[in-house]
Amino acid sequence: MPRVAWAFSALYLLTFGYNLTHDGSLWQRKPWFATAVLVLALLLLASMVIWRQRWAWWLSVVFVATNVTVHLVTLGDIKTVAEWVVNVVFLGLLLSPQMRRYVGVRWRGRAAPAA
Repeated sequence: MPRVAWAFSALYLLTFGYNLTHDGSLWQRKPWFATAVLVLALLLLASMVIWRQRWAWWLSVVFVATNVTVHLVTLGDIKTVAEWVVNVVFLGLLLSPQMRRYVGVRWRGRAAPAA
C-alpha cells in the first residue's frame, strides 16, 4: 500500500475518532444510528484502501469536495477553519496521482490497472 493511502487512512481514522469523542450528542441521542454511521464509514474506508474500489474513491471525492465547499462558505470561527484545512488535505490526498493510481482511476475515463 502506498504512503498516500496510509496517510489518508491515518487522517481519516484520527479525524473520525476525534469527532466521535468530542461530539457525543449523536451517541447520547441515537446510539444505534451512531453505530451505523461508524460501520458505514469504516466500510467506505476499507472499500477504498483495502479492496481498492473506484466507486468508494468517487464517493469520497464527492463527499470531501462538498465539505470543502460548505466549510468555505461558512468560515467563521477557528474550529471551522481547522475543519476546512483538514478537508482540503483530504481532497489533496484523494486527488493525488498516487492515490488515483492505487484505486485504478484515470482522468480520461479509462480505468488504470490496479498496481
